[in-house]
Amino acid sequence: MQKSIKAEALVSGDGPDSNMGRLDCKNASKIAFESLRRDADVFVTISDAAASAATEKLAKYGIETTPSGAAGFAGLALLSLSAEDRAMIIISEGPENG
Repeated sequence: MQKSIKAEALVSGDGPDSNMGRLDCKNASKIAFESLRRDADVFVTISDAAASAATEKLAKYGIETTPSGAAGFAGLALLSLSAEDRAMIIISEGPENG
């Protein structure tokens, strides 16, 4: 998606498979592309390491999920938020073993 937004057109991504399997889309959907291009304020790229670290950190608080479920939490850490800012994340899935 990041490549498509920068190119202002749908383009194919490349690279190895990600531990965020459900988010590892090499080809963005036209509907998602058009919606996000129009409505999103910020895009971030989450590394596999950051997703794994976010999964582990959430588990310390009793929130068990997968790397793709923790991607929003990992992305939040990449933003420069102030004390006045408010953010909402959605943990989109439970643990793979549960």
